[in-house]
Order: sequence, then structure tokens, then C-alpha cells
Amino acid sequence: MARTKKKPTKPAVKIHTITLTPDAVEALLAISSEATDYIGRRVSGGAIVRALLRLAHKQGPAWVRAQVCPFVEAEMQAGLTWGREKK
Repeated sequence: MARTKKKPTKPAVKIHTITLTPDAVEALLAISSEATDYIGRRVSGGAIVRALLRLAHKQGPAWVRAQVCPFVEAEMQAGLTWGREKK
């Protein structure tokens, strides 16, 4: 008798809402389009965000500090922030 193959379980997800500027939406759509062309099937914005987060985390804290934090700082200085300033 043939064994049935178990389907891999999908990871648990938690839904988050993010606010994007029109420029950020344009960038997300462009990256999604490139990924869709590369992979050969539609790639969602969520998949792009998850992949970018995984990439940044994989690079380590020094890379994040040098390569990502300057962009975060510029984003914060653009005035589109939520929450309170850390004291």
C-alpha cells in the first residue's frame, strides 16, 4: 500500500496593517512585478515584505545598522511617524 505524503504545514501568520506612501506603494508594486517575472507566478506585497524582513534579519545587526537604519531615520524625519518619540 502506498503511503500518503503529508503536505507541509504553513507557518502561523499574524495580520498587521501598515501605512505606505504612494512612493512606497510604487516601489512595492515594482519589486512585486520583478519577482513575479522571475518566479513565474504572482507575488504578493506581503511576500515581498516578509522576504525583505528575512533578508535583513539574516544579514545581522551590524548590516541593519549600517544599511537599513539610515533609511529608517530618513523615513522618520520625513514626518510620517506614529507613536511617541523614545525618551
